[in-house]
Amino acid sequence: MDSQSRPVDVDTPLRGRAYVFGDDLPVDGGILPLDTGGGADLGTVVMTPIDRTFPERFEPGGFVVAGKNFPTGVATEHAIRALKQAGVAVVISETMAADFFRAALNDGLPAMQLPGITSLAREGDDLEVSLRHATVRNLTTREERKGVRMPFAVAVQLQAGGTRAYVAGKWGAKSPAAPPHPRAAAESRPDSDTQGGRGMTASPSPDDRYRGAIWGQLVGDAACLGSHWMYDVAEIARLWPDGLKGMEQSPVGYKTFGRTEQGTRDHLNATAGHYHQGKRSGDQTHYGHGARLQLAAVAERGRFNEVAFGQRFVDTFMSSGYTGYKDHAMRQMLANYAAFRREHPNEAFDFQDGADDFEPSTVSRIASVVVAHRDDAAFLAVVERATRVTQNNMRAVAHAQCVALILRALFRGLPFAQALDEADAMLPVGTDMPTDVPDQLRADRRRESAELVPANASFGQACRIDGSFPVGGAFAPIWPATLITRPQRIGPMCLHTTCSAEADLWLPTSAEVYEEVRAEMRGARARASEDVVQAAASLGQGCRLNNSFTSAIQAVLRHERDFREAILNTARAGGDSAGRSSMVGAWLGASLGVEAIPLEWRDRLVARDEVARDVEQVVQRRAGGGT
Repeated sequence: MDSQSRPVDVDTPLRGRAYVFGDDLPVDGGILPLDTGGGADLGTVVMTPIDRTFPERFEPGGFVVAGKNFPTGVATEHAIRALKQAGVAVVISETMAADFFRAALNDGLPAMQLPGITSLAREGDDLEVSLRHATVRNLTTREERKGVRMPFAVAVQLQAGGTRAYVAGKWGAKSPAAPPHPRAAAESRPDSDTQGGRGMTASPSPDDRYRGAIWGQLVGDAACLGSHWMYDVAEIARLWPDGLKGMEQSPVGYKTFGRTEQGTRDHLNATAGHYHQGKRSGDQTHYGHGARLQLAAVAERGRFNEVAFGQRFVDTFMSSGYTGYKDHAMRQMLANYAAFRREHPNEAFDFQDGADDFEPSTVSRIASVVVAHRDDAAFLAVVERATRVTQNNMRAVAHAQCVALILRALFRGLPFAQALDEADAMLPVGTDMPTDVPDQLRADRRRESAELVPANASFGQACRIDGSFPVGGAFAPIWPATLITRPQRIGPMCLHTTCSAEADLWLPTSAEVYEEVRAEMRGARARASEDVVQAAASLGQGCRLNNSFTSAIQAVLRHERDFREAILNTARAGGDSAGRSSMVGAWLGASLGVEAIPLEWRDRLVARDEVARDVEQVVQRRAGGGT
């Protein structure tokens, strides 16, 4: 059989024979011989390293059933081609490598993770598999197992023949070139094409898109410095009666609520001044400061390394020389690092234990990582590692991966709406289990939290649990109370949880998180034609990524061809404008190229020379692996 992508009927149950294998099946020396070299007839040698008779006795339409950790190793695309060429209908395993599942979905090979499958199916048993409902019935023994229902996004892609076919069907096999960005004729460069008597700038080169993403992220952040975290748009208009022009300084004497070290509003500290008091025009907020550190770390090595970046981060923000604002992600990450150092002074810190936080800490600095690793097979894994340095939270990971996928699509010249389509298709689908939380530990934490909850506890209260057992137990209203932070990974230091009257520990699955991100993209698209200020008031001005990510997408859709207007309207919309503008700036810089970013804004950056140097190093170097 061939390995061409063909539509998969996910609604009609499939029947076939089970071919059962054990745990830890490798790609090389297991699924494929070591010396295949990715040839055209892989179906004739599939599984022969462990069963020489497999190609002869396998009946097309059968099911490969495997144990845990399927498969190990690399070259998963060759393995998937081999399985498809042999006629395998579905691969089912106890646990499955995420990169295999993603690659299988890309090429339209149904793959299912179903704990207990090796005890249900024996070699030669006849099975009936329902892809839509994730059920496997043994027609020989009449037993049945049910897994997690297939997410809508997976079903749609399989019905199209896989992710590649789905994406191609959206806009054809060839990606259209991005439309030229508007620019006055006086700003046109000598390499512009003149058509019909009009000065028209040619589509940006890939390198100019890479430069645009990094510069755009930093410029977008700095442009909103003065009005950052002002939520009252009328107050912004009062303070700047002639309108925001970009790169404003914090207003002298402006009073705003400060924050305590615990991250809550401090109503007694109304004289603290603006969050970025003392910074001058062209300075970065704390978001942009982190982005500059990451850019420098990537420029130095040519690739992202979590330890190299993490060490720069703690050296900078733990030093007495840093006097700027520290957000929750920064404070908690630094606290985790300091605690680890106290308890393990001679051990290496992996810089993967950031805060339980899903604000713009990572998405505001991710552009340089995307440029360096845009062609990596492990692209999403690199983005996850970059996220967990400061944000050990699945929602932060999922949003950062989506921001990165959109950027990568824009680098290839896709219009923004099509970049959203591609990100939707390429995002992982996740699993049905909360990330990194063993069942028993989750049960223990639920019981422990119950001991802290007063009888009259109501939904929307929070408790803090430190160490292995709860201590303290003081309650405080969550701010803002409209959204609950749910922990994704229980580290050695602390756990923040939300308590209901039953004191249940509510953890979303990664599948739920990825579906939330997709829903947020749909919500932004539904408001694409609205005024940015009005849309942000509805979608959210706040820091949480379900607000800032969604509003940033809407701003780009509304001003897709005008970098300046997109940034200024984002600033006028108030709230966490710097976090949103860092995403808006990166996306539009990638779409329109670096020359679409106003030159006077680039020149106003206080760190302009350092940024220019590091950007060129990143753009000109070709990354290896993201180790």
